[in-house]
Amino acid sequence: MEDNDQLMIGKNTNIDQNSPKSSDENNLWTTWYSFVLIVFFCFAFSLNFWLKNVLLMVFGESIAIDTISYVISHLGEFLALVVGVHLIYHFFFARHEQNIFISNMRSQLEGTTKKFGDSLQDASKSLDAINQSVGKLDGAILKIEYMKVHELIDQANQEKTQIYEKAIDEIKKCEHSIDIFTSYLSEANCDDNGVENARKEYFKSLENLVENPPPNKDFKYRRIVQAKTVEDLWTDFSNESPYKSHIEKIRNMEKGGHPCSIGLMSRRRPTTYVIIDKKVLLWQINQVEEDGKMDLYGMFIVQDPQRILIEHFSEEFDNCWDKKSSTLP
Repeated sequence: MEDNDQLMIGKNTNIDQNSPKSSDENNLWTTWYSFVLIVFFCFAFSLNFWLKNVLLMVFGESIAIDTISYVISHLGEFLALVVGVHLIYHFFFARHEQNIFISNMRSQLEGTTKKFGDSLQDASKSLDAINQSVGKLDGAILKIEYMKVHELIDQANQEKTQIYEKAIDEIKKCEHSIDIFTSYLSEANCDDNGVENARKEYFKSLENLVENPPPNKDFKYRRIVQAKTVEDLWTDFSNESPYKSHIEKIRNMEKGGHPCSIGLMSRRRPTTYVIIDKKVLLWQINQVEEDGKMDLYGMFIVQDPQRILIEHFSEEFDNCWDKKSSTLP
């Protein structure tokens, strides 16, 4: 683009092959020419006096000498007039032509600058369109991120906290629906306050979403829990469990008319996942501790706008929801 514009400028400056000379050459030429004319003017103006004195010295006074002197006098005046006209022309009209040349050059440069600006603006619009297309393409691509929990206790607690925080961020973006399938295993106790607080904030983000659903959206929160009976569900979890507290709050919200529901399933599947708007999957990876309780080991975060993978999870969840034993009373 820049090379073409430089070539364009070069052509525009040579469009008029008969244009006057450059400003520096014109000024130099006019100065020397004016100097010569001034010298010639002075010579012509003094020619009468000088030549008359010479003739008088050589021939003396006579009518012929007076006649020659008269002719020479008027010839000097004529030459002086010619010199004056030339000086006026070169000091005024030549400068006027130079101003016209400069004005034409300025117009050509302004035109070239405008064309360059228009080309730059068109290029900027094209770049914006490309960026928008790339953004749309990026939003349509399947993305999978895995957050793993390592064995070292301090590092593991920090990573568990980060996993819950990531889940909270995705839940806050929800617009239509949240479907959660919960493992039948109870969660292991956590001695780290940071992880425990993060778990509570995770459940609280779900409760806030049910209490204040997205505006003008047909929002629905569904959760499947696993237990043979409702009594078994309550005995499997301690009273201090954030999970049990969350289940109780959602039951009360459902009775109050909020868009939420909990289904009970008697099967024994040790898996946990969250489906957000049927395009984001949070797939929790669990491990069973020696006491038989479940502990968080990692999480897959799947961004799937085309529902290539999530479609299978959604289909499985819907089948389980249709075949659930009951909803919690």
